[in-house]
Amino acid sequence: MKLSKQDANLFFDLMWALQYFVNQKLKILSGVKNLDDYIDCSTEEKNEVRKALYADTKLIDSFVQENPQNFSEKKLSMISNWKNFIEGDFHIE
Repeated sequence: MKLSKQDANLFFDLMWALQYFVNQKLKILSGVKNLDDYIDCSTEEKNEVRKALYADTKLIDSFVQENPQNFSEKKLSMISNWKNFIEGDFHIE
């Protein structure tokens, strides 16, 4: 599947917001004070947060319920659907 640049940007905007929320809840990466700090983290650091998210998908429900980024219902619905993820290694080109 090939995403448009707009769809790819939307995905990362939503995913990084969710991962930042997970990091704030679980305190995985110290020194991350805001979403921009999280975005600037290395891929390896983000991977640690992503692993924690995959291990407890109830965090997705918590994010949707709390809606810390004031996302629209449409965006929250997209995020909620991520509970049905397929874990694995994928290549993005």
